[in-house]
Amino acid sequence: MKFPTAATALLTSLVLLATPTTAAKSSLTESYYRPNDPVKFECLNRTVDTGEHVSDQKGHLQYVPFFPCLEATKTPFSVPFLTTSQINCTIPSLSDELFHLFEFYLHADSPLQCRVPARPKDWGERSLDVEGSEQGDDGVDWVPVVFSLVGNIELSHVHIVTDMNLLFHLTDPTLNTPTITSATAYSINADTSTVRIKIGDPLPLKFNVRWYDSTQLPPSSHLARDKAATKGWHLMTFLTMSFLAGAAAAATLVLTWWMPRKMKGGLPMWASGAPGGSAGLRNGAFGPGYGKRVD
Repeated sequence: MKFPTAATALLTSLVLLATPTTAAKSSLTESYYRPNDPVKFECLNRTVDTGEHVSDQKGHLQYVPFFPCLEATKTPFSVPFLTTSQINCTIPSLSDELFHLFEFYLHADSPLQCRVPARPKDWGERSLDVEGSEQGDDGVDWVPVVFSLVGNIELSHVHIVTDMNLLFHLTDPTLNTPTITSATAYSINADTSTVRIKIGDPLPLKFNVRWYDSTQLPPSSHLARDKAATKGWHLMTFLTMSFLAGAAAAATLVLTWWMPRKMKGGLPMWASGAPGGSAGLRNGAFGPGYGKRVD
């Protein structure tokens, strides 16, 4: 039995609609991060005059890509997913506007506030005028990342602590659906990594990237309090061992030198501790013993 041509075409169309296309399958398999996938940042756009965030024509907060880095051929900063390492990002030159923005970033009320997608997204050319969904722009689930920079502001320059920890918390990667749940970044090593920066200087940032597959921090054995307690225990052990070593040395001296000389009469009586002892004549010479009283 042959179907009419129109009916055959309709049936074929229905079958094609019901069958997932290759692009749809690809989007399903690529909706989660894989190792070494780039995790890219975008940050709030702020005004140079006041440090206030910039909004688009529809009142949505405006985000722009993170600063380009010399180490990545001047492309916006990103980190490889699940890669634990130190990543350098040298901003080539701080223009007058960018320098004043970093002055605002050093204030707690105008931080460098960025975000990353919890799962991968299309990072092609994007429009800031796209109507956002409940999840965020383009329907993406975003995870906020605040870069807590530490430094001092002077009249002609700033001092910025350039070493930073960059931490990510994930769902369990073994489930094949790894998702970023939270992230943060903060300055460290203020005593050794503070850089004096003026307009036109490059800004070398160093990020120590770590990934945690849960919401828990590392075990308490890594806490500074426990390390301080360990150092205290080491100090007490050292003092105790020093005391025992000194006591052993004193005992050895007594047994191997002082006692034999005392037994042989080679020590004066005042060294023997005998009551009433004195130095007197013995066989025509001075030696230990009791002197004969002469009236």
